[in-house]
Amino acid sequence: MLLFAACSDQTPEQKPDPLPPQNAAEPDDVIARVGSEVITFSEVNKMLNDSALLGMSPPEPGSPEREQLMIELMDKAITANLIYLDAKNNGIDRLRSYTEDVARFEDALIASLHKSRIMIGDIQVSESEIRHFYNTHANRETELSDDFKLAIGSMIRQHKMDELEATLRQRLRKDVVVAINHKVLSADYDNKRSDADVVATYNHHRISWSQVKALMLDTERDRSPAAFYIENDAHRRERLEHYLDEAIMALKGRAAGLENDPEYIRRAAAYRKVRLINEHRN
Repeated sequence: MLLFAACSDQTPEQKPDPLPPQNAAEPDDVIARVGSEVITFSEVNKMLNDSALLGMSPPEPGSPEREQLMIELMDKAITANLIYLDAKNNGIDRLRSYTEDVARFEDALIASLHKSRIMIGDIQVSESEIRHFYNTHANRETELSDDFKLAIGSMIRQHKMDELEATLRQRLRKDVVVAINHKVLSADYDNKRSDADVVATYNHHRISWSQVKALMLDTERDRSPAAFYIENDAHRRERLEHYLDEAIMALKGRAAGLENDPEYIRRAAAYRKVRLINEHRN
């Protein structure tokens, strides 16, 4: 109980005393260890503050109720870490269902970071662009106030975003050779193809039907029969094109070193842990 005395307050001197570090890479606010895993004060405090998102009002800072809730949340974190370590000891992290799901998440995360940071980037709007827009489009009776500048800047930024989005596929595939096997993709081939049949390639990478068939399910129909795919070949093509875009962005994101990005490392590690815990519970 003494560990969490007044721990709900935000000033550093009121946080509980951390455990002595075991290595230089360890966070400086560790309050519990479970095997090789650590639990930090900031992690538990975030869990408490996130309760507001669920419609629950956290207890008042410094109250016994808040202290007790912090202890209960730490206990849940300890239990989750015990399950995580037990799952690893039992080889759950080697199950195909787990490794494939994690790979899909990591590819999607890399692709998202590549798109936002490299393909789109931080869109800047200059003062001269704002004034040019004002001089050519705005009513001269309207004052160029700070608020109006923000509004103009937002419109220009959105226009630039739209332009980048419109040319994204062209820019992304500039140095990539993409080929689609229209015969295998076609609805006419549904009773003939196997999961191993290749529907597309990009450079030396192959995409099999098994990788994309879930995308081809017709959401307007009952999903239980696996044969209920969308019948329109043009719609199939667009879904496959989007899958190719994501795959190419993931490939280029890794080439750009985004696997070493702190945000990627944090989000990927959190997903692997939660996914493994859920897999073990199931």
